[in-house]
Amino acid sequence: MQIGNYCSQRRESRTRLLPPPPRPPQPHRTVSDQISAKGLSMKQQERSSRSRKAILEAAAEEFAARGYAATNLYDIVAHTSLSKGALYAHFPSKSHLATALTEKFQRTWDELLRQAADPSRPPLAALRDLTLGLIEILGSDACFTAGLRLTWDEAHAQGRPPTVQSNLLDTLTGLIRDAQRGGGIDAGQDPELLGILLLGLLIGVHHTTARQNGHMAAERVRRLWDMLAPIMLPAARPSRPEPR
Repeated sequence: MQIGNYCSQRRESRTRLLPPPPRPPQPHRTVSDQISAKGLSMKQQERSSRSRKAILEAAAEEFAARGYAATNLYDIVAHTSLSKGALYAHFPSKSHLATALTEKFQRTWDELLRQAADPSRPPLAALRDLTLGLIEILGSDACFTAGLRLTWDEAHAQGRPPTVQSNLLDTLTGLIRDAQRGGGIDAGQDPELLGILLLGLLIGVHHTTARQNGHMAAERVRRLWDMLAPIMLPAARPSRPEPR
């Protein structure tokens, strides 16, 4: 055997026999340490949630007042005590903000229409509650108002009628028909025209009042219902004199 090969084999043998180096000791974490770490994580999550909510509310105010095109991120940041970096940590762009608001709006919108279509409710009461509920939320919830405007503006920019408008009109007209079948609304009235009338009243009250004063807007819708009673409600219609 050659001396070089013998020495090499001895080194390999010694290497195989050496035990692995010991791992460095891990710091002992007590139960209180684990609770503190968990508490810190929860506080960070709460802080992050508050920041996200503040950004969304600030963006909603801007989008509702200016629309998507005229709103910029600097104006949104100016409404909060946060930095622009904090905004980007939650929303990488203006379009991400708009998407978050429209998705939030859509969930609330779908729930309002679902409640109105509940067959267990009297249709006339559901119709009145839907109109009042919409005008109240438009005057009190900036995120809902912004989501509605963003959805509306996008449809007009694409040259198509807003889906929310057709959905609302269909719901109003359907409730009117149901109320007519149940005797709550005069069956001689055109349900589609009444639906268009209610839709137009809601849009008009929102644009003239709800943005400034939600309570006043709701009161105006109540008064408009009183004005519509002679037209819609069969019991309230004046009797016609019999022909001689």
